[in-house]
Amino acid sequence: MSNALVWLAILGICFSVSTLCWWGWRLIATVPDAQSRDRESPPVVFRLLWPLIRILAFYLGPVLTLPQLSRLQIRYGRRIVLAGYDYALKPADVLAAQLSYGVLFALSGSVVQVALELPFWLVLLAGGYGAAYPWLWLGQQASRRCKRFLRELPFFLDVVVLCVEGGITPNNAMQQAAQKGPQGPARQEFERTVRDMRSGMSRVDALRGMAERVDHVAIRHLVAAMIQAENLGMNLGPILRQQAEHRRTERFLLAEKLAMEAPVKMLLPLVAFIFPCTFIVIGFPIYVLMAEAFR
Repeated sequence: MSNALVWLAILGICFSVSTLCWWGWRLIATVPDAQSRDRESPPVVFRLLWPLIRILAFYLGPVLTLPQLSRLQIRYGRRIVLAGYDYALKPADVLAAQLSYGVLFALSGSVVQVALELPFWLVLLAGGYGAAYPWLWLGQQASRRCKRFLRELPFFLDVVVLCVEGGITPNNAMQQAAQKGPQGPARQEFERTVRDMRSGMSRVDALRGMAERVDHVAIRHLVAAMIQAENLGMNLGPILRQQAEHRRTERFLLAEKLAMEAPVKMLLPLVAFIFPCTFIVIGFPIYVLMAEAFR
């Protein structure tokens, strides 16, 4: 009788395990392949957990309501566009990445907490940081992309000015700038603007789209000047040359500002790390001599 119960328990366990495996395989097989969609490869931070992120993003869509989806689009979509990954990521992917990294960091923190007998709130802190990491990383990428775009913009404007003054139309001038310029955010934006104009979008709308994707006051001024010149029938060459000079001046002033901020930023590590070491090196021999003198 006992042997029969043991065999029944073994069969029940095998059936349960096989059912769970089949259920998990069905969940994974239902998710469409990411490469079948017209999307670029995800960035490295998302690529590390991309299979899990893809599954969670697929099953989060039907669960969320329309107001939640609209808030998700407003909250995450803007940051994705500013970071330059609107062809690689969707808002649901970022939310799934937050959940994935939050669970991963929480599990890692729990292992460390049990091994070193640390307080439990460190596990919660690790999970919270993991959940916020993709969001913070996208914000950092957006800031870096905007700064690099501003550094590269004067060169592209110079190419456009040379082409326009040489008798080439503004659309073809922007195409030449996109083809001849170095790889970077500026080239990507000019290529996308040229693609938009080729698809039938007017140059004004394409330039406004570039200004929205970069979202910087300098780019908005540049686009506004180009639109005003086109509406008034003015020559774009002098206006673009002036804009290029303004961008170079702003870049130089920004470099001066960062150089002036460097001593202030060095003050904290100087006081926290260098001064104590200097005092120890100078004061220890004096302490030894005084200790021997009063012994």
